[in-house]
Amino acid sequence: MDPGVVVLMSPPKAKLFSSKGLSKQDMEQRIWEGATLPMKRFKDSTYWRSFIAPDLKGKLSYGWPREYLDKPDDAVVQVYPRKEVRIIVVGGEVADMMQAWRMSGPTTVSIDKWK
Repeated sequence: MDPGVVVLMSPPKAKLFSSKGLSKQDMEQRIWEGATLPMKRFKDSTYWRSFIAPDLKGKLSYGWPREYLDKPDDAVVQVYPRKEVRIIVVGGEVADMMQAWRMSGPTTVSIDKWK
């Protein structure tokens, strides 16, 4: 599973952005630019431990910049590699909406502790 963001956009919403001169690539760029966190908060996340750190150590190849290893805690960084931000236009002429989810690998826990 790739770490990234997928935005499901209705055709009416896509037409609205297009009428304002924005392409799908323009919207993906805006989403990527706006999805940020301070470095300290980012490094404290499971996302960092599961995807970014292994990627920067050469175990994965998602595309985070190597300079993330040297960024100060107060630096604001993008949380997704640019190539992992996608917009998919779905459905017919439906409600004027869009949805996005942050996805990661499934998690399992033992229920024995709860018995």
